[in-house]
Amino acid sequence: MKRLTEVHHGEISLDSKPGVGSVFTVLLNVSDDAFPQSSYISDDKVIVPISEYKFSQSMKGLADDIATNEKVSELTKGKMNLLIVDDNEDLLSFLANYFSHKYNVITAHNGAEALEKARTENIQLIVSDIMMPEMDGIELCKTLKGDMQTSHIPVILLTAKSEPDDVVEGYKSGAEAYVSKPFEPQILELQIKNIISLLQVRQMEIANSQEAENEATTSTLTIIDRKFIKDINDLVEANIGNSDFAIIDITQHLGVSRSLLHAKMRSLMNMSMGDYIRKKRLDYACQLLRETHSVAETAYKSGFADPNYFSKVFKKFMGVSPTEYINQ
Repeated sequence: MKRLTEVHHGEISLDSKPGVGSVFTVLLNVSDDAFPQSSYISDDKVIVPISEYKFSQSMKGLADDIATNEKVSELTKGKMNLLIVDDNEDLLSFLANYFSHKYNVITAHNGAEALEKARTENIQLIVSDIMMPEMDGIELCKTLKGDMQTSHIPVILLTAKSEPDDVVEGYKSGAEAYVSKPFEPQILELQIKNIISLLQVRQMEIANSQEAENEATTSTLTIIDRKFIKDINDLVEANIGNSDFAIIDITQHLGVSRSLLHAKMRSLMNMSMGDYIRKKRLDYACQLLRETHSVAETAYKSGFADPNYFSKVFKKFMGVSPTEYINQ
């Protein structure tokens, strides 16, 4: 009772007399300004029956089978981690079962819980309701996009609000997509697939871009992630000839953990930091060889302490030896 009273911004007191009895007094504030506007019931929180979320029998059977399959943990190994956030337990369970055949599904019941999981789990994409207790979906999205730990995670917002202003607010928060309730699960699934496909294209463009601030490539990124990519490029290029340059130098310079560096590199470029450094060095080596530098000189200038090792690495990734590359 005490917790319920506090939730309603009220007060509770007890008057107890031994041998007589106890009287609990509850005072509730019923004025218009007792609660923030976000706490009022709106169209967004109209309960949509699960029956309105239609899907094919084949997909339903698959979802049901997986939900009861004892080998679910094995099936989800290596799959993308999808965080689904909704305070409607029925819808949350429904979506978790539906998507478990393709993704490793993690659930949260409000924005605050989702934020904690996004910071501690390796989440690749988030699907979140908007109207929730403790932290709503808009605030969750804004917080995610403003935090180095989570700014790279794509977000899809779900809501019954479909007015233009509501949609604009959703996109302003940084969301990649906005889906109106009720929806067919297949539509949401296609939204997820499309976002993943676009991310993969962007990853290739960023990894292969010769310009750290290529606006065409990074325009859809958050300010935090654009700065991250620029700082990474600047740091690697400044140390391109330093054979002692290592990942620890990057983590110390940027003030991030090795695990966070790995997560952001995988999300933004789909490669490890070590692979990216090697790629930048080999790209620079190709430039030096085209400028008629010798193999040994090219090796040292591009950060390889041993010309023989450089030749082996070059041939492995370029398909030809440095000498053959020069002749071509």
